[in-house]
Amino acid sequence: MLVAVLICATVTAVNDYQKERQFLKLNSVADSRKRVTVKRNGQQTDLHQDDLLVGDVVQLNEGMEIPADGYLLESN
Repeated sequence: MLVAVLICATVTAVNDYQKERQFLKLNSVADSRKRVTVKRNGQQTDLHQDDLLVGDVVQLNEGMEIPADGYLLESN
């Protein structure tokens, strides 16, 4: 009985560890996709959407999540 409990606990722990690693990997991929092209002080730069400031001009592309409130300056 004790051996069965140890085997079950070991299998569950290994499975949880693998799922946690996969979750962290997916989160890092999702976080890397949150980079935006910004025109700040006349220069274009790529940065994370959490680092946006008032006055930044964000270049939006098709399928992109809008990272902040703002005004539409130009479209086609």
